[in-house]
Amino acid sequence: MCIVSDGGDRGAGGQTRKAAIKNGVKTVTISGGVSCNQALRESMGRMAEEEGLALHVATPVLSTDNAAMIGAAGLLRLEAGEKSSSALDVDPNLKLCQ
Repeated sequence: MCIVSDGGDRGAGGQTRKAAIKNGVKTVTISGGVSCNQALRESMGRMAEEEGLALHVATPVLSTDNAAMIGAAGLLRLEAGEKSSSALDVDPNLKLCQ
């Protein structure tokens, strides 16, 4: 199981712990840019140990943020003449697939 965001008043691991217990999973992963955060790695490691979960964390060299890729994609679209209205809104719940 991979949780995208794990904030909250219980600290890192709180949402993951709750979801893992609810869903009966035995393995948790951390990947992407956030997995370079040493405090998160340590906190999630403690949580996984307490709950008897396997924790897999990508190595830092493989844990990149996608901001550069998004910027490059935007530049290519701009160079191709594509533009978005300044009224463009953000949808944090946008589905990538149907």
